[in-house]
Amino acid sequence: MKITETVLKDFRQTIKEIFRLSRDYHTDLLYFDKEDLIAKSPKEFFDWLQGIEYIADPDGIEVVQRPKILFDNIGTNRPFDCDDRTVLCLSYFILQNKMRKIFSRPQYETRVCVIGRGERPHHVHIEYKLENETEWKAFDPTYPRNKFNEFLFVPGFYECFYEKDFLSSWSD
Repeated sequence: MKITETVLKDFRQTIKEIFRLSRDYHTDLLYFDKEDLIAKSPKEFFDWLQGIEYIADPDGIEVVQRPKILFDNIGTNRPFDCDDRTVLCLSYFILQNKMRKIFSRPQYETRVCVIGRGERPHHVHIEYKLENETEWKAFDPTYPRNKFNEFLFVPGFYECFYEKDFLSSWSD
């Protein structure tokens, strides 16, 4: 696998990479041989992902990985933090939408949200809703204390992004 190193100017580069990895590699979830991830309900997927040990990135380094790399390294003490979980969650919902389209069911809308307790960003997760709903739900299986469909904390910093926000800069 190719490893790419980039100097980050701001957190938006990480968000762009989360969208790219999810879009380009969401089918990695179909080849995970220990679980049928696509057959899981959102709650079951949340519980499964929450059960994987949180491992922070090394100080000063932001690691964002495609699903296959994450799966291959579960239990090996490699980074597996909030942005990695966000890639997996977004990939899960992309695949769910492909299945829902086949059966003419409402699609999930997703967005990637960056939050912080104070005025600075320090955490990322996705939010989702069905296209016929109005209320966004947090989908954040990062820590054992997180609850399904609930926000981790009331943020001071809160900014959400949609993949379309980055479409003009994919060639960058």
